[in-house]
Amino acid sequence: MQYWLTPLAGAIPPVNSSKTAFRLRAWLVALTLGAFLSFAQDVRAGRLWFEDGHLWVEIGDYRVGFVEKANYTLHQMDYRGSLVMSPRGWYQSVVYDTNAGEGNDPYVGSGHGKEEVISIKIDIDGISHELAELDQSQTYPVNQSVAVRRRTNIGTFFRYDSDVSISPTGLAEDFAYETAGDTSGLRFMHAFMHCFSNDTQQWIAGKPDGDLLTGQFTDDRSFSCREDFLWAALYDPTNQIGTLYQYPEMYIGKGKRKNNFWNRSYNNKLYFTVEARHPIGQTFGYSVKIECFQAGSSEWKSQAEQLLKENYPPEIVVQIR
Repeated sequence: MQYWLTPLAGAIPPVNSSKTAFRLRAWLVALTLGAFLSFAQDVRAGRLWFEDGHLWVEIGDYRVGFVEKANYTLHQMDYRGSLVMSPRGWYQSVVYDTNAGEGNDPYVGSGHGKEEVISIKIDIDGISHELAELDQSQTYPVNQSVAVRRRTNIGTFFRYDSDVSISPTGLAEDFAYETAGDTSGLRFMHAFMHCFSNDTQQWIAGKPDGDLLTGQFTDDRSFSCREDFLWAALYDPTNQIGTLYQYPEMYIGKGKRKNNFWNRSYNNKLYFTVEARHPIGQTFGYSVKIECFQAGSSEWKSQAEQLLKENYPPEIVVQIR
């Protein structure tokens, strides 16, 4: 289910053109188009540029990087100048291949390699550009949004369409897969991977019925959570930043992994792990929205609760204690 505000494709105008068009990709709890445009008018204009092997997007309070050596997969996110998602680690989707052979990396995709690029397109304010068309010595103005749209093959296993969109209201990822080959040797898929800053100290996760899971990051290489959830909230007390990680529905993960945090000394990595064995031709997909907010340690939970209530329909119980 795709649920973010993303632009319409169209002919490429001069870079300084003010013409934009938008398409609302429906999610039951998405903001209305009018509310978004009203909000966007109050946010300073952004920019897109290439530097140090990355494509960078800066808009509103967010700065997001995509790394060239991993085929322009997501690689970093800052909020108001503070690191939220760390560049130490890989993002987006990988599979674990039990037939990789002794001594070979069993992971396929993202920074692990063996992902064939079919196309990469960059949408800037609703205008679609082939990546190769962009002059990497130039800086491009951004008024409302950027989307990095990749079509790749994850090994011989999946056709993979990944859309990552950045706007003043946050980051959205919409991933779609079609099984292209024999997946019987795959142990699992990490559909989402996010390396949250080690300054995050606490996490809370919620289910649609209001049931809560809570924990502290321990930096001891253990795994925690390992549950299906609808949303998670993380808190960084040093920079006073809350981060909301929101699915449009409660996805079912695989086995004992599901949504699991890897408590590392240099970042806290969240995996969403799913079944990877599917018949050829089967299609499936996942979406997630990530947004940040500024809050002190005494009010971050109440602020997170309020934002979640605004983002989910009334039948979803959100009560953070």
